[in-house]
Amino acid sequence: MSSEQTSAEPETVERREAVAPKHSRRKRWPSILATSAIALLLGCVIGWAAATVFMPAEDVSQDAATATVEVTEGTVGSTLQFSAAAQWDSRPMAANAADGIITSIEVSQGDRVAAGDALYTVNERPVIVAEGDTPAYGSMQRDSEGEVVRQLQQFLLDGGYLSFEPDGEFGPGTHTAVRNWQRDAGYPVTGIVEQGDIIWLANLPTRVTLESEVFSSGRSILPGEGDIYALGAAPDFTMPLTQQQAQMIPQGTEVSITGPEGETWDAVVGEREAAEEASDMMILTLEAPDEATICGDECSQIPVTGQTLLSSTIHVTPPQDGLVVPVAAIRTDSTGATLLIDTEGNEHPVAIVQTADGMALIEGVDTGLRVQIPAEDAE
Repeated sequence: MSSEQTSAEPETVERREAVAPKHSRRKRWPSILATSAIALLLGCVIGWAAATVFMPAEDVSQDAATATVEVTEGTVGSTLQFSAAAQWDSRPMAANAADGIITSIEVSQGDRVAAGDALYTVNERPVIVAEGDTPAYGSMQRDSEGEVVRQLQQFLLDGGYLSFEPDGEFGPGTHTAVRNWQRDAGYPVTGIVEQGDIIWLANLPTRVTLESEVFSSGRSILPGEGDIYALGAAPDFTMPLTQQQAQMIPQGTEVSITGPEGETWDAVVGEREAAEEASDMMILTLEAPDEATICGDECSQIPVTGQTLLSSTIHVTPPQDGLVVPVAAIRTDSTGATLLIDTEGNEHPVAIVQTADGMALIEGVDTGLRVQIPAEDAE
C-alpha cells in the first residue's frame, strides 16, 4: 500500500465522525418534542387541579334572587265542594173516608194547608182538613158524642161558628153551628157532617201530599183507599261523604247550600252517623244555624218526593277579610315571634289571624308594604 493511500484513510474516518453527530440529532428531535408536549400537558393538568382546589367556592347566595310581595287587602279561607241531599220526611197521617168519584184535586203536592182547607172533592162534595188526633168514623149529627165531636166543636169554635167551649156532645148549638159552616163551605145544608167530609190531622198547618197512584180527577175512590201524607216542617238536609272526607269537616262547620232557583241557604254541620248501606260512608246532618229552617220560606222549591241533590260549599276555614300575604313571607325570630322583612331588611312584627291555602291573614302592618320571600320559598 502506498503512503498516499495510507494517509487518506484517517481523513475518511474523520469525515464520518463529523457527519455522524448531525444524523443523531435528527433522530432525537421527535422524542424531544414528545417529551415537551407531555410536560406541557402535565403542567396544564396540575395547574387546573391547583386552581380548582384553591379557588374560593362560588357564593350562591349572592346570585339567588329574593322575591318580594306586597301586603294587600284580601280574604283568607278554605272551602270544599260537595253535594247536600234534601228530602222531605213524609208520614201517612190519614186515609180517605169518602165514597164516590173524585171530581177535583184542590191542592198541589207539598202545599201547606190549614184547618178548613179543601184537599179534593168527591161527587163535588169538599173533603177538608181539621186538627185532631182522633180519626173520623161514621157521620156526626144530633145526639152524637165523643172525642171526635169535641174536635168538631173546637174546629167550629176556631172558625167563629160556635159560641161555647167544646163539651163533646152534639146538641142544638152544635147543630146550628154546623149548618152555618156548611152554608159557607159549599156543602148541602143538612146539619149532618157526613163520613169523609173532614180528614183529621194531628198538627196544622202542615204540608201534605196525596197518594199519587190513587188521587186523580175522575177516578173512583172507596173509604180507606188513598193515604194523605203529612210532611215535616222542612226538608231534611244531609251530606253523604266517605269517612276520610268526613274527618276534614268538624261539627259546627259552616255550609252554604245553593237552592234549586239559585238562592243561598246557610247551614252548619251537626251530628254524623255511619251509612247503613256502605260501611265506608258517613252521613252528616245539616242544621239551620239559628234553630229555624235551612230553606226558610223557600222550602217549596224542594220537590216533595224523592231526594234532591244541591251544590254546597263547606267553609272548612270560614273566610275573613283583612291584610293578606303568602305564608312563605312570614319569618320567626329566636323568641318565636312572627315578623315580615321589608325590601330594605327592616323587621316588622305581625300577628297571624288565620291561614289557609298558603295565604295568611295578618295584623300589625299597613297595606302596601313590600316584603321579602326567601328564594327557596318563592320558587
